Amino acid sequence: MSYQPEERYWTDYLRIAFPVLGLLLLLGLFWFWATELIDNNDEPNGTTVSQTTLTAGPSSTAGSGEGTDPELTAETIPSGDSEPTAASEPKATRTPRDPTEEPENVGQFAEDDIVVTIAEANLRSSPALEDDNVVTTVAEGTEMTVTGPSVRADGYIWVPVVDTETGDQDGYLAEETLEASE
Repeated sequence: MSYQPEERYWTDYLRIAFPVLGLLLLLGLFWFWATELIDNNDEPNGTTVSQTTLTAGPSSTAGSGEGTDPELTAETIPSGDSEPTAASEPKATRTPRDPTEEPENVGQFAEDDIVVTIAEANLRSSPALEDDNVVTTVAEGTEMTVTGPSVRADGYIWVPVVDTETGDQDGYLAEETLEASE
């Protein structure tokens, strides 16, 4: 004859609760991933940029041969984030940057500054986290000279540098691996 207690131990409830909590967390994670994939507008921080298209107006006719320029009108196409209304304002559009304009320095170092690496870092051929653009690994304490304005890409500020002593290894280092030389 075996005796079965009438009450459950607290561990019996945990055996039921943990799988249920795990399943709920997993469903929440899948929901998050799905909304990120669906709402991905290739814009950082959730910003959305509307598109502007140029269309030929009524004054242009195909094959008319009159030599007149077609009338171009701008049409703003709203993004899919909001319902279009008659009173809605057009969203801001990006304007291309003038190539003759000097880029502003986004980092803390200016051109010709002498910097020192505070940790071992990968010197990269371009300001990106791609594995195939690593030129070499720079040892901690290496003096480098900043060669131009810093660039913001892939979540980092990239500083263009060249080896101060040899002058032969140039590339980009993440700003967080550098400090000003004394």
